[in-house]
Amino acid sequence: MANLGPIPVPAPFDKLLPQAKFVIAVAGVVAGVLVAVLAAPPAWAFLIIAVATALGVRQVPNTEIDAVLQDGLTAYRAAEAAVSDAKAKNLPAVGNDLTTALRAVQDGVQHVEGDIKGL
Repeated sequence: MANLGPIPVPAPFDKLLPQAKFVIAVAGVVAGVLVAVLAAPPAWAFLIIAVATALGVRQVPNTEIDAVLQDGLTAYRAAEAAVSDAKAKNLPAVGNDLTTALRAVQDGVQHVEGDIKGL
């Protein structure tokens, strides 16, 4: 019987464990980007995102997720910059930041699709 972080996984599901770990990591990154883009989430949302992402990243048995995580981080940082620029009323910079965030999300989706095809 294997574990998904601290959670024991029944033996019949051992074959699905690598895919489950991958899905958890991707879900954490996507949730992080969505929360950053939507701004001002409750504090518990950040805790859930951090735990899900850390659990998935720690458990993923391959390096294919690295590109997806990098895209997620780029999108997250661009979304944070967009929020800062919006507070400073710098609308052209907000547009550039959102374009960067959306491009990073699109790149992440392409990487995920490529990784899923490789499974």
